[in-house]
Amino acid sequence: MLVKIDTDEMEGGKDVALALRETASGGIPWFIYLDADGAALTTNDEGALERNDASVMATADAEGGNVGCPMSPAERAHFIGTIRATSRYMTEADIEVIATALHEYARETIGDRADAE
Repeated sequence: MLVKIDTDEMEGGKDVALALRETASGGIPWFIYLDADGAALTTNDEGALERNDASVMATADAEGGNVGCPMSPAERAHFIGTIRATSRYMTEADIEVIATALHEYARETIGDRADAE
């Protein structure tokens, strides 16, 4: 299931987003894959929301920061890695279609920089 958290329009949206992301910085878009079997958020003794790290399968946070809209080879590799790590039914051929489309989009958007590290 896909859930969008609107930090401007949703009551409590900023609190939920901050708890899931654990930081207020890093840019958007940002994503997180959560295990449906666990509680993603808990409430601490002070009543603040906290992320249950055991429910986190993957996020947009890579070594170099948020991959949001993955353009560089490293960003695309991280994004595709999150799909591989969390996908239950996609085949490698399905994932390769996404990887190819991302690369093509990056080349259209930033040109040769899409292939440079």
